[in-house]
Formats: sequence, C-alpha cells, structure tokens
Amino acid sequence: MKSKPRAVFMAFGTKGDVYPVAAIAAAFASDQEQYQVVFITHSAHENLRVHLRANQVMYIPVSSPPAVSPLEHYGSTEVTFSAHKREITQNHRHECTLIFEDIFGDVPNVEGDLIAINFFALEGWSLAELFQIRCIVVAPYVVPYSAPSSFERQFRKELPDLYKYLQEAPSHKVGWKDVIHWMWPLFAEEWGSWRSLDLKLSAFPFTDPVTGLPTFHERLPSPLLLKTAIALSDIRIFSSNMHYPGACITFCKEELLSDIQWLDDSDEKTRLLSHLSQIVLSMQKVIINEAVLRKLLWFSVAIELISENLYYLGYWPSKVWVCGFWFPPRKWQFSCNDCAEISASGISGNLNQQNKLCSAHLGLQFFIEFPAKELPVFIGLSSVGSMGFLRNPRAFLRVLGTALDISGCRFILFSAGYKPLEAAIESYAKEASSCSEQTHWSNEGVSLFGGRLFCFSGSVPYNWLFPRCAAAIHHGGSGSTAAALQAGVPQVICPFMLDQFYWAERMCWLGVAPEPLRREHLVPDTDEDFYIKEAANMLVRALDHARSSEVKARALQISNKLSNEDGVSEAVRVIKEELRSCQ
Repeated sequence: MKSKPRAVFMAFGTKGDVYPVAAIAAAFASDQEQYQVVFITHSAHENLRVHLRANQVMYIPVSSPPAVSPLEHYGSTEVTFSAHKREITQNHRHECTLIFEDIFGDVPNVEGDLIAINFFALEGWSLAELFQIRCIVVAPYVVPYSAPSSFERQFRKELPDLYKYLQEAPSHKVGWKDVIHWMWPLFAEEWGSWRSLDLKLSAFPFTDPVTGLPTFHERLPSPLLLKTAIALSDIRIFSSNMHYPGACITFCKEELLSDIQWLDDSDEKTRLLSHLSQIVLSMQKVIINEAVLRKLLWFSVAIELISENLYYLGYWPSKVWVCGFWFPPRKWQFSCNDCAEISASGISGNLNQQNKLCSAHLGLQFFIEFPAKELPVFIGLSSVGSMGFLRNPRAFLRVLGTALDISGCRFILFSAGYKPLEAAIESYAKEASSCSEQTHWSNEGVSLFGGRLFCFSGSVPYNWLFPRCAAAIHHGGSGSTAAALQAGVPQVICPFMLDQFYWAERMCWLGVAPEPLRREHLVPDTDEDFYIKEAANMLVRALDHARSSEVKARALQISNKLSNEDGVSEAVRVIKEELRSCQ
C-alpha cells in the first residue's frame, strides 16, 4: 500500500508567529486530503490542538517556551542566563530531531513530501536536508533580522569556493540572493556545530560533509518563500529623511510605467494600491528597478506595484511570493469555548448571535456597547510583558489612568495572561475598593478608574473587537497590525523589538497611525509623578492624532482595498503549484 505524502509545518515563536502558519496548515489539509499533515510548535500553544484536529492535522508539541526573558530569575548573572538559554536550545533541537525521526525515519520518502518552516524554526532547514525533503519558508512577518554589514566580506574570505558557487548559481537554483535575504544565520557557528556533531551533516549548507567543498554535482532549487509583506528592508533605500504623506511629490503613472521592465508584450496597465494588497489588476509579472522604487517611495498610497501573481524586486531570490495577510479562523481566537460556539452559530446563519459573547463575558460586551456613541480604545501588548519589556506594570496602569483623566476616553486593556500585570490590576482594584472608588469585577475582567478602564485576561478575535473600537493601541506585531488594517481602525503603535519597528514606521507612512510612540511614553520604568504625566500627555497626543478625521478616512480606505484579500487561500494555492512543478 502506497504511503501518504507528508506535509510538516513547523513554527516557533509567540502566538502571532505561530497561528498564521497553523491556519495555512489547516487550510492545506482541508484542500489536500491525500496528505498526512503535521504541525509542530511549542506546548504553550496547546489550544491549537483541538482546532487542528478538526482539520485532520496532527499537533505535536515541543516543550521549549515561545520566548525566554533575561529578566526572569534563572540566576543572578548574565552567564547563568546564557547557560540556561543554551540548555533550552539544545533540548529544543534534540526534541525536533526526535520528532522528525518519528515522522520520516522509518518510512521511505514519498513524492510530494514537504516541510514548511517559519523564520524561528530554522532547525527545519537542516532536518529537511538530513531526511532529503523539500523545504519551504512561510513568514507571517517581515524578515526579523538582516545580515551584519561584514557578513559578505567574511563569507568571501573564509568560504571562497562556496561564495563563488552561490554567486554563479542559475536564477532558479539556490544562490547568494537566498543567503543574503534570509539564509545567512544558517552559516553561523552555533548552527554549524549542531549540524556536524548531532546531525552528521556538513557544517555549512550546500557543502560536502567529507571534503567541505560545494556540492557542484547537486544544485538545489531556490526554496519557495511565502511572505505576507514587502519590507522596507527588502527595498534597502529607506532613509531617516523619508517624507510621510502630506509632503508627496507627484509622478504621473505613465512615467512610472516607463521605468518598469515588463516580462511580456501585453499593454495592460497596473496601478499603485495600498500596502500588501494582492488585488487582481494585471496578468503581468514585473521587475521593479531601484529608480522606480525611489519614485514610489514618494507616494502616499504605496510602495508596491501590484499584479495578479507577483511583484518582484530584482535583488530578491527567484521564489519569493507575497500572499497577503494570513488570518486564523475566528473560532481559534476566542479564549472561551462558549463565546466561540456562539460566534460560529452566527456565522452559519444567525447574524445577531455572531456579535454576542456568552453570559460569562457580558461585562466585556456591555463595556463595548454602552454608551453606543462613545467607542472604546483598545490597548494590548500581547507577549511584550512575557518577553521582559513591561518592567513596571503599576506605572503602566497609572499612565492609562492619567490619560483617561486627560482625554475622557474609555479603554479596553487585554492583559494577555501576563501575571505581573494581572497582579497589578488586582492590587489597584483592591486599593480602589478601599477608597470607595467604583470598581466592578466580572468573569475574567475588572473595571477601574470609575468604570472607564476594562481589564480583560482572556482573548476575543481582533476582527470581532476592532470594528467596535475607536482606535487600537498596540506593540506593532504583524498580527495586531494586520487586524487593525483589516478592520479599518486607526492605530497607535509602541514598538519594542524586531519587525515591530518596521510596522510602526510603515503604518505612520501609510497615514493610519501617528509617529511611533516611544516605550517610556506607554510603559515607563518609573512611577514618579513627573514621568507618568509626561507619558500620559504623549499618549493622549498620539491618540488625538489617530482619531482625527484624516486618519480615520485613510484607515477605512485601506480596509476597503484589503476586503477581498484571502492570504491563506493564496498561500495554499502557491504551495500546490510548487508541489506540481516538482513532479
């Protein structure tokens, strides 16, 4: 009996890094029933198990945490923390290896076998090499790192034969563009020692384990890389002097089109659309050169030139595909099963039910809906707290309370299950109660500051919540940003790390958010009165900008352009095409 082909999706990181990839895995399994589909991630994402099982996807957990904070008390010295992190990494890679041995070790490879990884699961690349399985990359965020400026010089010096091999690679084979775009961490010493000592592979990819020379006899195809976004780091001409909308220089469409190298002779035209749209406007594929990119940067509408299949930058690897945002199913995003079931029944027919929460969460529902003329402002920092950036939760709450006094707004705060923040909320509530301030407890929620701040420890889908909010204050994660764009809600972004800075700058450039909020203006480390008041004033100023008529109109405009986008279906379609092309 012929074995089923296997598709292994492996994604590590926080919820925003993992859930979009899980959504693709579930959609792929539903579409390709002949596949045995497996999803590997942290055990912290155990909630995915039941949802994936419903789509015939096997969930396999790894015990490593999604993030390790240096502020956690693993020891009193930096060396102790580093040693602890190394131990976690070693155990993590060992678990991944054992899982792959269970999946691929005893059964011969089947045509169509596939491994799909995100950028935090680079173990998968070497394991795919070990078991000789095709590997692709699915990235729900922009590349979270760039090569050091000295990387190419050092690579050429230490690995001259491999450098030449990659530079001379045909366009459809793995080459230097792949390495410099995202593969370069695979050539770091920590990966090399694991590959050679544990996996018995060559220390460096694309080299012979015995001679150390490039594998001239076997050039691998350039791996498919699915993205949700084109990053300013991809464009590589972003500067601090870039003007934001309102100071735009106008170039006519015909002038721009004359700078485009068409891949066919068609006279069909394309036009500029908003960030990340994959709306069908042309049957053409285009190569955008640097000259046209410089002109596009001056447009308030977009950087990207959109075509039906692909817009392609000449210095990208040959198989980069921009799909659009990957939103998980709404049902996955409720922390309460009863709320999820009610919402699902609404989707299936009872539209009134779709907008309701269960009886245990009427406090949140009531806060959102009343008074109807005063929409609340959402505040959520997701995993920022667990990663060590929210050092003083009490100061954070004081900033929010002072901002409420200044602005007269209402806030919904999602604590994301971060225990120190929830402890500070509980402490604040008890103090307020002793002072006879109005404090209301409800299931998984408490209201403070005269009922103007509702703190919620659970989760509801952003695409359910954001349309009911006046604005969204968040950390700039790709998922939060995408949900706010989809909902057409203005944003205030306070970035902390990695691609969050990109999203914060990009949303400002698009005109749906003010300039990024500095960390100390939302989560100051000190709760001295002067710093609390300064932070609250800056927060209110940013919020006033976000709620201006111009920003609200811009947010709705972009939401309308994204309304027909289905990034998950597009990703599945492209993966299927990739598999067919390999047959």
